[in-house]
Amino acid sequence: MVLKPRSHMNHTFRADLLALLFAAGPEGLSLPVLARQVCNRHVDMFSPPMNVAKVERTLRNYLSAEVRRPASPFFRPRRGRYALRPQAADQLSLSFS
Repeated sequence: MVLKPRSHMNHTFRADLLALLFAAGPEGLSLPVLARQVCNRHVDMFSPPMNVAKVERTLRNYLSAEVRRPASPFFRPRRGRYALRPQAADQLSLSFS
């Protein structure tokens, strides 16, 4: 049985990843930092605590699959770090006001 990869548009943390990596710039962020910041964005006083290790594992699986896709906005500038491709960052910075 062959499992199909999840669609990139259905990932829970995609918007968070785009915002965090856009703010980080071309250096990108390491996976543990990304996981911690994603958790901090989703936890408030009334929500149950998130397991950072589980979020990190989810992000690792998602990002490792994404960086292999040519059309992906994510890339790996060096081992253990993820960043946005310059073209994707330019598209996110466009303002239509």
